[in-house]
Amino acid sequence: MAAIPAPATGKPAGSERRREGWWGFGFTTIWIIGFLIFALFPLAMAVYISFTNWAPIAGPFWEAHTVGVQNYATFLSDPLFWQSIGNTLYYAVGTVAVINVVALPMALLLNQPLRGLNIYRTIFYLPAIMPAVATALIFRLLFLPGGGLVSFVLTALGIQCNPAELTCNPADWLNNPHLTMPVVIIMAAWGVGQPLLIYLAGLQGVDRGYYEAAALDGASRFQLFRHVSLPLLTPAIFFNIVTGLIGGFQEFTKFVIFAGGASSTGGPGNSLLTTFWYVYLDGFHYQKMGLATAMAFGLFALILICTLINFWGQRRWVYYQAERR
Repeated sequence: MAAIPAPATGKPAGSERRREGWWGFGFTTIWIIGFLIFALFPLAMAVYISFTNWAPIAGPFWEAHTVGVQNYATFLSDPLFWQSIGNTLYYAVGTVAVINVVALPMALLLNQPLRGLNIYRTIFYLPAIMPAVATALIFRLLFLPGGGLVSFVLTALGIQCNPAELTCNPADWLNNPHLTMPVVIIMAAWGVGQPLLIYLAGLQGVDRGYYEAAALDGASRFQLFRHVSLPLLTPAIFFNIVTGLIGGFQEFTKFVIFAGGASSTGGPGNSLLTTFWYVYLDGFHYQKMGLATAMAFGLFALILICTLINFWGQRRWVYYQAERR
């Protein structure tokens, strides 16, 4: 059979492709300009500043003296920096663990055919949109030694706590360096709304045929969760872990407010001093913007390494329904 010739357009094919290419370039020009101005240029400026001794109060950054890799050597040899790294990892890993342990059972509950389910879902999500400052202040009042709700409950149980002593028994939640970080991690469980929605969407996306086939084989409710729901929720778990770790590494507001608003300290014994907070202190409190920028790149490297490890490890435990194995 003879091939049907393409209809003549009167214009060469190459000219039409160039015309489409220019139109595409024109539509993306605004994004390219925005990327250059608001992303690429600030990034290049930050790289340059990290090699200088710039102090914002002394003048513009281009007048600062370059110091080479001295800023990087300084924070890498700083014991307080490594303490902040430990605090950051402690908070990020603890927060991810607590939030996911709380969010998954809640999602299973809200996935049931209950009456007024939309109202319950809204109520559970509302804390996630509460401002971080308000949340930190509320929890600071709850754990206030002697006058907070937690101390009231402990006293009602016969456990006394003297707020005038920094090492009161059983707990001085705001001043004991061993207890401040766990309290902040507990505070993070208050805002489980976003991971909850991710899990709820994952549960509703599971093919009901899996449950029906397993039920015909005599599977119990726990076996349905263990062998059907949980494997098919691994993409949602992976997403919540990655985004939770990245968010945990960058947390700042809750620590400052819970520590009493003292921006020049990292809480009792620097127990709340995270790397992001340390970057802020060096840059804006001590006016060492070059050192703070170098530390920010160190924090970026930590986030990148943890993210790459997660993506490398997902091949061992994350299961996607569309995959054929």
